[in-house]
Amino acid sequence: MRKIKVLAISPYEGMAKLLSEVGTEFDRLDITSFTGNLYEGVDIVNREIHNKYDVIISRGGTANLIRDIVEIPVLEVSISAQDVLRAIKTAENYNGSFVIAGFSNTTEYAKMICDIMNYKIPIVTFENGDDVFEKIKDIKDNGFSLIVSDMIGSMTARKLGMNSILLSSGIESVRQVFVETIKLIDAFEYLNKQTDLFKSIIINTTENFIIYQNDKSEWFSNFISEEIKLDSVKIISEYINRFFEIDNCVINKVICDKLYIFSNKHYFYDNKKYVMITIKTEPYIMYGKEKLYDVYNKENILSFNDTYSSASYVGDIASKALEYSKTNLPIFILGENAVGKDKTASMIYENSPLQNNPFYIIDCKFINDKKFHTILNSDNSPLYTINTTIFWKDINFLSENQIVKLLKWQKESNFKSRLRFIFSMVEDINMSSSNKKIYDMVINGFGCMLIRIPPLRERIEDISNITTLYVNQISVQLGKQVVGFQEDAMEELKKYKWYYNLEELKRIIRELVASTKTPYITKEDTVKSLKYCTKQEDITKSIDLNKTLHEINYDVIQIVLKEENYNKEKTANRLGISRSTLWRMLKNNDIS
Repeated sequence: MRKIKVLAISPYEGMAKLLSEVGTEFDRLDITSFTGNLYEGVDIVNREIHNKYDVIISRGGTANLIRDIVEIPVLEVSISAQDVLRAIKTAENYNGSFVIAGFSNTTEYAKMICDIMNYKIPIVTFENGDDVFEKIKDIKDNGFSLIVSDMIGSMTARKLGMNSILLSSGIESVRQVFVETIKLIDAFEYLNKQTDLFKSIIINTTENFIIYQNDKSEWFSNFISEEIKLDSVKIISEYINRFFEIDNCVINKVICDKLYIFSNKHYFYDNKKYVMITIKTEPYIMYGKEKLYDVYNKENILSFNDTYSSASYVGDIASKALEYSKTNLPIFILGENAVGKDKTASMIYENSPLQNNPFYIIDCKFINDKKFHTILNSDNSPLYTINTTIFWKDINFLSENQIVKLLKWQKESNFKSRLRFIFSMVEDINMSSSNKKIYDMVINGFGCMLIRIPPLRERIEDISNITTLYVNQISVQLGKQVVGFQEDAMEELKKYKWYYNLEELKRIIRELVASTKTPYITKEDTVKSLKYCTKQEDITKSIDLNKTLHEINYDVIQIVLKEENYNKEKTANRLGISRSTLWRMLKNNDIS
């Protein structure tokens, strides 16, 4: 018998891993696997469908979207009763009430399990994709902070500032869908349809273009360069609604050293609208080979790791950030390394009135005087945009002179009517006089509202919730089925000082989730992992305080260099100094 060609679209990495592992059990299946959720999955299908697949396998909302754009069968990896029970047991580790939400295929299992186990857990059923947002908003308004749901429910909860436990499919569900695939393909053969719609347009144009049909799926394209097509489709997906609503509009977008120019034209055939989008590329002049800033939009600021289970949504800091986000006033975020300053800044943006406009990030560690002059004076600088948010990351790396110039600029530009500034700074126990002066200049000069994010050792009450979210996130990523920590293991986590905050906590949890062979992580395994962490008091004991300050600095650099495997960029970030300052200190001490 011939091989059955299967295109597998996994909404998250853990499912992709399960599909690959279980697929080896079925000799008749020729599986091509990709990872992409919702419209990312749709884009993958649009790119790959020409390879003549027999069937597509996906899950949840992604499968529903794919069904709308293809004529070949789309099978879904279902959620089983075991999967629902596993998620409930994970959520029970969370200190607070939670809700199970999803479409009927999920909530029917949940109701059955709750009846059998006598659980009093609220259950909300989505009727269709259009009511997901309103129903989850109602859940939040009723005081719940955690939701157990599928990918679309988890993503919506994340946008509304809630935590979530993702309902992931287990090995039983994956094996069942492969069995169904073989039965289905044995039952019938699929015949591809072809059409000659817009034949004259295709023949007469020589430019790169894509034609989209009435349901906003790709109908035809003529790209010679696959790279240009991939970049173009990604950008078009962000603005597809605008292209369909407005005829003869133009969109410009910069990718690396190219300027992409998109123009569209509407056509009508058989009472349906078709949109032809033409793509031109031109060279784009950058500042040497370096970017001055990064820019994100509401559509692309979220990644899979941040889509749910973000520690930024735990505790009092989340409440303050969400309240501050409602204004356009400048905000100053202060905290140690790896406490979630960047996530807090993006959370403020995502919930602000300016969320539909770009979010610019200027990393001050990499801004010298020439770059700063360009940012301050160039017509193309984000400082001269309208209704955007600008995040000055690690503002303490700017010089006092640069801060003075920025303050002068703000007085002359009346920027508060056009922009929103967010600043961040690494908090040290002994803040240098220079950093203290910059802190005072910025927070007072711009009239900032302050958010101080405490280190993890001052947030012991949040560790249980943060750990529950991280365990779920990492289990999904690794394709594991870990529920949480045993009670005595959790006590060990709460006793530890966490000198490197969330970064260290997540690393330890990743190690434990990857290595554990049981649903719950034990105290013994937890103690072993924590034993090999470098404690701050151990570092202090290795430093001779009788030496000169210059010699002590030399010793500290050696310690941090060793911990960072002699990566100078990471070492500079840890020490809160620029790479050029570190290089000068290394050179003066002959450290290679």
